[in-house]
Amino acid sequence: MSACSPLQVLKRLAFGPRITRASITSGNRAFWQKPHFTKTIKMSSIGGAGVGAGFYAVVSSPAQIVTQPEGIEDKAHHLKDGKGFTNPWDSYVPTSTFQVFKTLLWRKITGQSKSPDVTPPTVPVRTPEFFPTRETPKLRATWLGHACYLVEFPSGFRVLFDPVFEDCCSPIQMKSLKRFTPPPCEIEDMPIVDAVVISHNHYDHLSYPTILRISKKFPDAHFFAPLGNKIWFEKCGITNVTELDWWESRDVKLESKPNTEGKAVSVTSHEDQPTSTNSIAATIGALPCQHISARTPFDKCKTLWASWSVESGGVKVWFGGDTGYRTVPSLPPSADDYSEEFSHLPVCPAFAQIGTHRGPFDLGLIPIGAYEPRWMWSPVHADPKDAVNIFVDTKCRHALGMHWGTWVLTEEDVLEPPRKLGEALRWKGVDEGRFRVCDIEDGAYALMGLINVELRPIYGEGAQMAFRRLHDEVRRSENCIQDIRLTGPRDDETRIEDTKGGLLQESYRWILDHRSFEQWQHDPLSRLWIEGDSGEGKTMLLCGLVNELEKTSHGATVSYFCQAADSHINSATAVLRGLLLLLLSQHPSLIHHARAKYDQAESKGLFEDPNAWDLPTTYLIIDALDECTTDLPKLLEFIMKQSTKHTCVRWLVSSRNLPHIEEKLYFADSKMRLSLEVNAFSVANAVAMYIQWKMSLLAKQKGESDDDELCKLVLATVTLAYRPLALEEVVALNKQLQDIGDDTDLVQQLISRCGSLLTIQSGLFYFVHQSAKDFILAEGVQEVFPSGKDHVHRIFLTRSIETMSKDLLRDIYSLADLGCGIEEVTKPDTDPLVASRYSCVYWVDHLCNSNLETLDKDSVDAFLRNKYVFWLEALSLEVSMIKGVISMAKLHSLFQLIICYHEGTVKIWNLSSHMCTKTLRVRDGNPYRVALSQESNQLACVFLAQMSPIRLEKKASVVTTWDMRRDVRLQTHSTQGDLWNLFYDTMGTHLQTEYGPIGATPEPLLMDISHDGNWITYSGKNVLRIPVEHRAHRYLFPTTTCKPICGTKLAILTQAGHVWLCVYTGRRKE
Repeated sequence: MSACSPLQVLKRLAFGPRITRASITSGNRAFWQKPHFTKTIKMSSIGGAGVGAGFYAVVSSPAQIVTQPEGIEDKAHHLKDGKGFTNPWDSYVPTSTFQVFKTLLWRKITGQSKSPDVTPPTVPVRTPEFFPTRETPKLRATWLGHACYLVEFPSGFRVLFDPVFEDCCSPIQMKSLKRFTPPPCEIEDMPIVDAVVISHNHYDHLSYPTILRISKKFPDAHFFAPLGNKIWFEKCGITNVTELDWWESRDVKLESKPNTEGKAVSVTSHEDQPTSTNSIAATIGALPCQHISARTPFDKCKTLWASWSVESGGVKVWFGGDTGYRTVPSLPPSADDYSEEFSHLPVCPAFAQIGTHRGPFDLGLIPIGAYEPRWMWSPVHADPKDAVNIFVDTKCRHALGMHWGTWVLTEEDVLEPPRKLGEALRWKGVDEGRFRVCDIEDGAYALMGLINVELRPIYGEGAQMAFRRLHDEVRRSENCIQDIRLTGPRDDETRIEDTKGGLLQESYRWILDHRSFEQWQHDPLSRLWIEGDSGEGKTMLLCGLVNELEKTSHGATVSYFCQAADSHINSATAVLRGLLLLLLSQHPSLIHHARAKYDQAESKGLFEDPNAWDLPTTYLIIDALDECTTDLPKLLEFIMKQSTKHTCVRWLVSSRNLPHIEEKLYFADSKMRLSLEVNAFSVANAVAMYIQWKMSLLAKQKGESDDDELCKLVLATVTLAYRPLALEEVVALNKQLQDIGDDTDLVQQLISRCGSLLTIQSGLFYFVHQSAKDFILAEGVQEVFPSGKDHVHRIFLTRSIETMSKDLLRDIYSLADLGCGIEEVTKPDTDPLVASRYSCVYWVDHLCNSNLETLDKDSVDAFLRNKYVFWLEALSLEVSMIKGVISMAKLHSLFQLIICYHEGTVKIWNLSSHMCTKTLRVRDGNPYRVALSQESNQLACVFLAQMSPIRLEKKASVVTTWDMRRDVRLQTHSTQGDLWNLFYDTMGTHLQTEYGPIGATPEPLLMDISHDGNWITYSGKNVLRIPVEHRAHRYLFPTTTCKPICGTKLAILTQAGHVWLCVYTGRRKE
């Protein structure tokens, strides 16, 4: 080799090969999901790591001109006469290369510099698992160390950013710049790369050996670099390269082509062969950033540096490359350069311009490391607080950190950047789940983007703990959604639309050109009230508007349709829960806001988050406010408040013109109120079209029905039901209908005769309109309810008790395992609860509305005694246990008794009916204490005993007990002293007093368990030796495992966790 000067050696090293990198062991990756976007380009999603066929890139000028910031045509970042480039902002204060080396040397000599500890373990890595095909369900980003990312778009397009796979990031090998985190994979292990994007020419971002290996492995890959770098690639023998200036972009289309013989396209799988001629398309653009460039000491800023945007299939990614944000002066180590004292320091305006003209981005790849000492590196390197500000300015929905954890380039600790990133996010008020770093737990964190769960990263926690936390978050989010859901609002809307006969487009399109509707879409008050009387078509009008807004709006359209006849969708709470459920389904990224409230933690309002700009205009539509029967004033107040508070949310509501609604919704600007009566001509035309359409579908109707009574019975049943009923439920509630329950044709005829009032949709009975139900409850009440509505409620109750007593059984679904979760239960094909489902949930409500004087209380008592547990089982299968709790509370208050005693008389009153149910006259004197057994079958009274004058200082009491059912006196007991505490025990066998128990029944015989837990005793005698497997748990015995239920029953909690019920029959034990 001929002799060369040091300068020539240095220039050759700028292009020549260097040391081969070390072996590769592991890697990191992350997945991301775009919350909501519309694909604008259709493309093939097949191709990549396959043999026999491949793709080549066709680069062209952008077909669509995008917006540009003002003044970019001046090219302020270009130096005169083509001498190079500069950062044209006040945020950049340049530091000479000589000054940097001088300062670093001085800090080294004086001991001020710090050497970060790179002793393993530092940054955990693992081998990435690349998809064998281009079919990726979501946007996927795999971190390959430092600033290198492989990004795979759902469209199938793949981009590799700033690849460097070498050990040393300098022109000569230096131990201090040796890689302490190995590359995660070989270039040969990667899937086909379509584009390679370079941010600038520093050695930690542009590597000659890496570029040659990539070009050899992927000969069809196209390279993109900032201005001035094309010549470098050409000297490397690479011609498929495009260089761009800031704000320039190019369209890229991957065209399929047959593989030429002997030319390796891939080495992994045949599954990635393209199967469609549709092209995969992308747009790649160069954007500003604050940095410099150099390969030698003599070419500083001769080539341009850039950040990059890549968009494919409607998904957008921003790559920050290497950048600073502002220049910070020299400060003491403890000083905060973001304190108020330094708020005057200018920041780089380019990032806000990027966010305005190219954002928002689904994913940002943002540098967070190489920043100490700050005064030296801040002009060109961002610290975590700078990175968070860049994240906000560029309008990235999510971000991953980079430019850390690979080489020791500056003086901060190796693991300091991710730690300070978390602090910076909390300082800025940004959810930590939106800006993360990759490490060994990235497998858990990666799934967050796919399942819409926010998980705060805890660096170094380990994969097992991270996945455990992820599973907990998923479970809590699922529980949150389940608790929000009452019904399916979309299903309700479809059902209502079908119930009303279907939607005719010509019947509602007139409103789209109405002045009030057009103004509402731009008015800052963002609310419109459509009002009109019953039958004027408000509901179908809103159904049509929902369909139109879903077609034309890029935002969310959330609608809710109230119905007074259905208790599930007629309350303010149901409306808000339904709107929230639909909003979360269209914007899954908002689930963590709902979770924050759900978990009773402090949270910002749904639309007050820093990500609020991220949400497009959202339409909230509520139909039939007048049919919201519970808490309507609160709902109206909420709508008024929110419609003035959040201009990005537009409210559209409809109702009848009722005074209490008009009082809340009437606005000074009458244009925000659209009256169907005022627009009667348009409504009349719409109605005429609808009638003409329906008449064309109707067949001849049969004559008058001879079954008027059956029709009235059906109408009465549907009117007083608390929710729409299925046919089986209607039949079960009416004995007269049982004979025709199996005759489908006869039932259809019966319903058709009620056709002006009722309809059947999805197997459920509905009124055609709320006005139909109002008519029956007003003008038709005498015809439909000749004996009164309470009589029908009593029939409901009677039939419900009979149906449940007949149908409810133990383990009615034959689950075998009664401890399984409700989500594991599958209803049988023939559901045994189909007829009693309504009765199980609402029988107590009908009881409360019945005439209690004529009520058969014995049937209710018998049902609760014999079927109570089976009823609870049915409620759990119907996911209505909360309703069961409410029903039992109603029963308790309904049958609550009050005892009054005065002058030898004891009276028992029923609080619900306000009637005296029992009067007892006693001869022992005036009672001053009474007690009633839990089953209300025994009563005890305390009297003052007759005492001789000589012993007045010692008072005595007399306790008398009565059998309440037979009005028979049972026993009389005497005590020494006043009795002030008197009550029955749980079994009704003893009276408890402050002096001890008093026998309340003659010769009480109790079952119990022996002191050693081995025998069951009766009247104190051992009667049965307990098998070992049935004995009580030895750690809990005897207080919590053995409980007498009554005089002849004993319950034992066994060691196996089962409850053993023992019944004494006098002969044997069961």
